[in-house]
Amino acid sequence: MSAENEHTTVVAETRTAFEAETIAAALRDRGIDARVFDGATSAAWGISLTGINSVKVVVLEHEVAAAKLALEDIRVGSASIDWDQVDLGSDPAVQRLTQVSRSRRWVWTLIVLLVPAAFIVLTIGVDRGDQILKIIGGVLLAAALVMGAAQMMPDRE
Repeated sequence: MSAENEHTTVVAETRTAFEAETIAAALRDRGIDARVFDGATSAAWGISLTGINSVKVVVLEHEVAAAKLALEDIRVGSASIDWDQVDLGSDPAVQRLTQVSRSRRWVWTLIVLLVPAAFIVLTIGVDRGDQILKIIGGVLLAAALVMGAAQMMPDRE
């Protein structure tokens, strides 16, 4: 920080050091001296300690108003980005990763919809004593579980 005797003020609190560092970098890019506080204690061995400590982004007191305006501008700007239209370059590995990511999102969406539907059909089948509905519900549930297990497996290449 540029002024040793001036107090700092928290302008943002995040769950991870990465989020805080990203916010601080965006503020510094706009000419505001921002720093991250408590970044080292935000996670230990992959376990978040945010219930104990959050990671804070601090600025000098005289820059608080400018920092809040900059944060609002950053939020508005980031909300208008269409991430599906972002140019990721022509690297084939990046293109493949993008396609895999999109297909995985669709599969997980299908799983999330399929599991409750399977339980509903299975419950109706049990309530009515209808063997066909029990089989349909079981098959739907098994299909969702197999799809979920397949998504958890690492890609083979």
